[in-house]
Order: sequence, then structure tokens, then C-alpha cells
Amino acid sequence: MSFPKRSSLSIFWRKGGWIAPLVILAGIGTFVYTLPLYEKGQLLANDGLNVLGEITYRGSYTSGSGSKSSTTYRVRYSFTTPDDPYARGEQKISKDFDFALIGQDEVTVRYAASDPKVSEIELGRTATMAFRGFALSIFLILAGALGGALATKKAFAMVNLRKNGDIRKANVTSHSATEKSKKAGHAIWLDEAGHEGASLKANHANLPAVGSKITIFVDPAGKLQSLWEGDIGSR
Repeated sequence: MSFPKRSSLSIFWRKGGWIAPLVILAGIGTFVYTLPLYEKGQLLANDGLNVLGEITYRGSYTSGSGSKSSTTYRVRYSFTTPDDPYARGEQKISKDFDFALIGQDEVTVRYAASDPKVSEIELGRTATMAFRGFALSIFLILAGALGGALATKKAFAMVNLRKNGDIRKANVTSHSATEKSKKAGHAIWLDEAGHEGASLKANHANLPAVGSKITIFVDPAGKLQSLWEGDIGSR
């Protein structure tokens, strides 16, 4: 039986390479989202003034449940500027700073002289959160790029194995189910050299039947996993 040849792109996609561009996009999105926060942090650092302010609201809310729950702490405050005796601000704060505010009515507020709408009550937190956002975005972009490069290299190696690998016959001994779905799994085989191998994940209906004889491609150097021709295409 002859199987259609699969391109390196289709193998890249099937092996989960599609995750890489999504991770990179998430990193880019995080970077874009962090930019305004960075600009506010820079404005507060270069044009900030400290004044005495008054807490008008302090609260928290929890999202999620169990080990995946997270609590957000928020505070609202008022302060006076030369142009506005009733300026107001709001900030998400850390748990430690929220604890430190217990019993306090007056606190230090830092605001941008050129734009009093930009302010913070936990001094330096705006710049810190911007730094964390940029660090996360860089990590996601690098992780996505590295993952994509490795997946691409693996896809080309698999196609090359079809072209240049040794051809062997193997007997399908069983099917194994995946942890997430009983409908999908791998065909397990034993080749004529006594080595065991497994197909790529697929629905059981698309796997070679148990007891059937199949053709596989084997890496002479033993570095790559052997491949069933149904996964990669016939030579």
C-alpha cells in the first residue's frame, strides 16, 4: 500500500509546531500591553512628585478556585495638586503593601506633575510591573522561537528519514491510548531487528491493525525514532 508523501510543514503542524507561533504572538501581545505601563513608570520616575494622600477605598477580590485561585488587591485614594484639590487615583497593589495599609488613612502618593492622572500609592510598583511584563514577553518570544526552530528541525529530519533511512518490515503488536483521549493513540510495533517503535498519535481507526505487517523507516545512526510510512508517506 502506498501512502501520500507528507511535507515538512504538515509534519511540523502535526507534531504540535503550531503552538510556537501562538506563544510568540502571546509574547508580542504582552509586550504591547506592557508599553503603556512602562511609559507611566518612566513618567513617575522622571516627573514625579510625592504628596500626602488619603485612602478612600481598600479591598480585594479572588478569582478562580483551589490551587488556581488568585487574589487581587486594590486601593483608591485622593490627593491634592496645585491645580486640583480633589485629584483621585487607583492602583492594584501587592499583598504585603495591602497588609501594611491596615489601620492607615493617610499615605504617600506619587503623581506625575505633567499629568496628575498618572499616580501610584505603592511607590515603584508601576516600574516593577512593567519590568516583569517585558521579561515575560521576552521569555515567551524566545521560547516560541526556540520551540519553533526545534520543531522545524525535527520535521525536516523526519522527511529526510523517509528519503534516506533504511527500510524495514515490522509487525504491529498493539495499540496504546493517550492519557487525554481513548479515541486516539499509537500503533506499537516490533521490527525484524527486534526493535520496538511507535507511530505518531492518531485516531485508532487510522492506525494499522494489530497483527498487520507494515513498512517503517529507520535511522542507520540510531539517533531518530523509526517512522511508519503511513505517518510520513511512502518512498
